[in-house]
Amino acid sequence: MASTPPSFSPSRTTCASLLRQLQMIWDEIGESDTDRDNMLLQLEQECLDIYHKKVEETRKHKADLFKWLADAESEVTNIASSLGDSVMFSRVCSIGILFCTIAVSINTASVIEYRPWLVSVVVFGLSAMAYLG
Repeated sequence: MASTPPSFSPSRTTCASLLRQLQMIWDEIGESDTDRDNMLLQLEQECLDIYHKKVEETRKHKADLFKWLADAESEVTNIASSLGDSVMFSRVCSIGILFCTIAVSINTASVIEYRPWLVSVVVFGLSAMAYLG
């Protein structure tokens, strides 16, 4: 397997070093200042486009996670309701952090005593949510 040349190893490659390499190449081929400026503006726009795309993808991922959570809560509530029990969810989120601790209160002790699979469904659902991230 061929190794990556040291000048392009991920830990050593930075925007500044790539810009220096680009400027050296431009010096070697005699690129004009106007063309250099245009290329730098184009690079900057491409970088901004990539950042915007990643922000939008992350927003969609966040919305998908919250929808999944709402659907899971609804499903657990429906299961408990069909069994004549009730479930209460509360979310405890740290400020600025989207990882939430979900507290599930099952109002009837019989759910835990006689229907332990329902608790397993809740725990499984919350565990599965961790894998979505």
